[in-house]
Amino acid sequence: MKSSFTAWLTAVALIVLTGAYLHLMRESYHAGTPHIGGLPVKMGNWECREIPSRELNYTDPSMDVVWTGVCINREVTSLNVYIGYAAQQRKGKRTASPRTNSYAGDPRWSYSYSRDVEIFFAGKTMPPIHANETLLSHSNGKNLGIVYWYQMGKNSFSSDYRYRLALLMRKLWERKTNAAVIRISASVDKGGAEEFFRAEKELAREIYPVILEILFRQ
Repeated sequence: MKSSFTAWLTAVALIVLTGAYLHLMRESYHAGTPHIGGLPVKMGNWECREIPSRELNYTDPSMDVVWTGVCINREVTSLNVYIGYAAQQRKGKRTASPRTNSYAGDPRWSYSYSRDVEIFFAGKTMPPIHANETLLSHSNGKNLGIVYWYQMGKNSFSSDYRYRLALLMRKLWERKTNAAVIRISASVDKGGAEEFFRAEKELAREIYPVILEILFRQ
C-alpha cells in the first residue's frame, strides 16, 4: 500500500512540474516575441506607412509578428513591404518561400526568373545583404518584381535551401529557430523591372539595420 501511495505521489508531482515547465516555456516564448510597430516612418529618402495586410495581398500563416506597409521615395516610386517574424519554427510550421508562395493565393502566378544578389552598403559599414531578385508573371500579363531575403541574427540568406540548412544547424547548436522574412515588391513592366529592382535594393539598405535592431538586437 505504501509503495502504491509513493508511486501515486510521484506521478502527481511529475504532472505538476511538467505543467509548470510548459507554462514557463509559453511565457518565455511570448515574452521573447518582438513588436515591429516601432518601424520608423522615415528612412533615408523613403517615407513609409503601415497598411492592413489584406491590402498587400500576401500572407504567411507561419509568422508570429507581421508588418506590412507602403514606402515612397522622392521620385514617387511606391514599394510594398512585408516583414514577417517567426519566434519559433517546428514541424508543421515553417516560413514560406517568397519566391514560390502564390501571390494572394493565386496559382496563376509563376516566376519568370530568380537570381541571387548582394546588396552592398556605402563604405562597407555593414556586411552585404544576401538577397534574391525574382520576377513573377501572371497569366493575365501582370508582372511583380520582388527583392527578398531571410534573416537569422546577423546573417542574411538569399537561397531557400541555404536558409533551411542554416535554420537546422541553428536549431541543433543554439536551440533557436527564430527568423524573419523581408519582402519588397512592386508591380512592374517586364522591360522596366531593373529600375524597380534598384529602388527595392535602395530601400533594403535602409530597412536592414532597423530589422537587426528591432528583431535581433544587433
